[in-house]
Formats: sequence, structure tokens, C-alpha cells
Amino acid sequence: MDNFEYISRLLSAAFLLFATGLFLAIGIQYILRHDDPSQTPSRRRAKICVLHTAVIIGLLIGGFILLDLVLISIGQKAIGIVGITLLGIIPVWYFGISVIEAESGSLGADGMPQETVSHNGQSERLDPNLQVSKL
Repeated sequence: MDNFEYISRLLSAAFLLFATGLFLAIGIQYILRHDDPSQTPSRRRAKICVLHTAVIIGLLIGGFILLDLVLISIGQKAIGIVGITLLGIIPVWYFGISVIEAESGSLGADGMPQETVSHNGQSERLDPNLQVSKL
């Protein structure tokens, strides 16, 4: 293999990106460890978690791009290019869903998703301060 060191560097960098993404994903759980799951987190914690999520998405996309470059390097050019193209669609999809949710009113005034419940075909918002009873 002529390009062993190049492929080795790409795989090492991809591993680093995936490991960092995993660390940040665990970090979200750590940040929210004292919050009641039935309650909306504070605005500051919600923003931190959204920021973590955006960084995680970037790290995952970067890691998969590196893996696609490995595929291209070992002769699987078509598969690598299709993979990179599909990865490019992810941020567009994420942004599109966010815009649609914001315009449809499914986000509350503070920017957090609002849970709804349906009764006989009519949808109504749940009170965010409502306590969920445990069985």
C-alpha cells in the first residue's frame, strides 16, 4: 500500500473527531444531570445543549468525511463521493426542519419545543409546569 500513512492519518483523525463527539454527547447528559426530565431546562442550559449538539453534528460530519476520503483513497471513489454528498445534505435538512418548526408555531416563546396532546382530533398545549405523576 503506497498510501498507508495517509490512510492511517485519516483514520486517526476520524477516530479523534468521533471520540470528541462522544465526549460532548456525554457532556450534555452531565450538564442536565440535576434537572427534572419532565421540566424544560433553564434557558442558559438549553443554549449550552444546543451548542453542544451543533458541535457534535459538525464533528460527526467531519469524521464521516474523513472516512469517505479513505474510501476514495482505496479505490472506492464513487461510494466516497456519494457519502460526502449525503453528508452535505445533513446541515441543510437540520436548518430546514428548524425553520419549518419555528414558522409552524411548534416552538414556544422561549424557543423550546412545546409538547402537545391530542383529544378527539384537537391538539392543545400541555402546561410546562405540569408535574408528571410516577406510576
